[in-house]
Amino acid sequence: MTIYIEEFLLQNIIINFCLLRLLYVSTKYRTNNLKLVSSAIVGAVFSAVSAMFLTDQMLINILKLVCSFLMIFISFNLKTKQFIFSYILLFVYTYALGGALMSFASNSQITTSGIIMQSNYSLELITLFIVLLTYIFELSLKHTKNKILNNNYIYKIQLKSGKNTLKINAFIDTGNNLSYNGKSVMILDNQCFFKLMDIKTILNKDNTILKVATISGVKNLRIHLLDEVKIFSNNKPKIIKNQYVAIDQTNSFSSTNYQALLSPSMI
Repeated sequence: MTIYIEEFLLQNIIINFCLLRLLYVSTKYRTNNLKLVSSAIVGAVFSAVSAMFLTDQMLINILKLVCSFLMIFISFNLKTKQFIFSYILLFVYTYALGGALMSFASNSQITTSGIIMQSNYSLELITLFIVLLTYIFELSLKHTKNKILNNNYIYKIQLKSGKNTLKINAFIDTGNNLSYNGKSVMILDNQCFFKLMDIKTILNKDNTILKVATISGVKNLRIHLLDEVKIFSNNKPKIIKNQYVAIDQTNSFSSTNYQALLSPSMI
């Protein structure tokens, strides 16, 4: 089996970068792509030296341990406990990735330097695909994290006006400091307001105008007084009588999973 040094180095650089990316995505320790690539190159050089010049298995294993140490040291600036955790995790990913790559191999050969595999698929493309998956996973993880954090600030609430009631989701907006007549004001989606009041449009004579300063200038919000707002939580529901709501008419809630903004003072 003929192995060209250029292919060997390229494959090892890509594999090492993939392992380091997996480590970064899992731990979120501070680094950058330049450090990861530099570390991957150092790891590839160590592998090339082992394959070409070393035959003693004990010495090869020691060199692998030192190589892993240097790769993490170059990639991240860690404390002792973080370093030990990363060191163990790197080996876990190494064996996991090795098993994944072997599943694509049509022929494999165990040598003193490691396992040499032949595959019907390009090893570089397979590894690059895994690298791409780490970026996709990182983006989805950020989105999921934001959703989890946001969901902690979302409450079920029930609005009441006369005989009509409506249950919706509401988000606690720490920046909502609106007040009217000394009471906090909740911002409500206009479609929810129409449904609650069983109307199709807002009549000017039925509402009070509240002027609010925003980044884009002064914004006029129509204020309406609801009979009751009930906020559900893990404990006993909180009932607020005669709650003012500002009616949003800009469709700000069209892409959210809540239909109102609560003031922190309401919780």
